[in-house]
Amino acid sequence: MNKEYIEKEAKKYVEKIQHILFTPSEVVVTAFIEGAKTQEMIEMSLKSYQQLAMRTNQDCSNNISYMLLNLISETGELAGKVAKAIRKEEVYIDRNNLMDNSQSNSELEHEMQLELGDVLWQVAGLCECMGWDIEEIARMNLEKLQDRQKRGVIIGDGDHR
Repeated sequence: MNKEYIEKEAKKYVEKIQHILFTPSEVVVTAFIEGAKTQEMIEMSLKSYQQLAMRTNQDCSNNISYMLLNLISETGELAGKVAKAIRKEEVYIDRNNLMDNSQSNSELEHEMQLELGDVLWQVAGLCECMGWDIEEIARMNLEKLQDRQKRGVIIGDGDHR
């Protein structure tokens, strides 16, 4: 096969890809356009996130001890970002809203989003170590909350209310 034929066929393939209706399980589409490899995030389910995130997991961290303890650590880092901004008087909390005292709030929010992503990675990792489907955990949580809301006990204490 010659180079021109391959390029022509590749262009047809890329054009077809751009017209496919993607489902949540089809997360990443890779296309070769003019010699450049590009990836476009289409739509992501929690299960897809769990699968993709665990591609970055290392053997040394693929255990419940690491996942559970580092989940606590990453959650602390998220809270620490806000605590330090409050200490520096860059933000304050008013009626459960994070209020800005400076121009750095967008930077703080970005840092918080990155830390929340780390928390999500740890949750996905804990699910993976336990053999749990993260979407099933999310469904169970929503069912529990809907049941509590229906029974009028969404505000309260205890796991079994």
